[in-house]
Amino acid sequence: ITVKSQNLTTSGQGLRLDYAQNDWTDRADIDKAVASIDYAKQTLRSSSQTLSTNLNIITTRENFTKEFSDVLTEGASKLTLADQNEEGANLLMLQTRQQLGTIALSLANQSQQSILRLF
Repeated sequence: ITVKSQNLTTSGQGLRLDYAQNDWTDRADIDKAVASIDYAKQTLRSSSQTLSTNLNIITTRENFTKEFSDVLTEGASKLTLADQNEEGANLLMLQTRQQLGTIALSLANQSQQSILRLF
């Protein structure tokens, strides 16, 4: 997300508020000043909404990043706190199961070959 700055100064291209001309002695000067204030009010509201939307997006992304970081930190902590003896026993159990499965498949294959030799 790109948050762009906005010119909200009271002169120049910002809010376009002009100083009173002729001390507002003419109705047109007063109308022009009111129009300038209305434009400035609308510009401020628009800028406020844009900044609010950007703030919500940034806050949501910040919360997601923090929670994701916490999950990764917790996972890393669990990995480094693993009991080496327990994990070694689990590995040995899995290797034994694999060997037993291989032996069972070998015996089943030998049984099929023995049956085929009878014919």
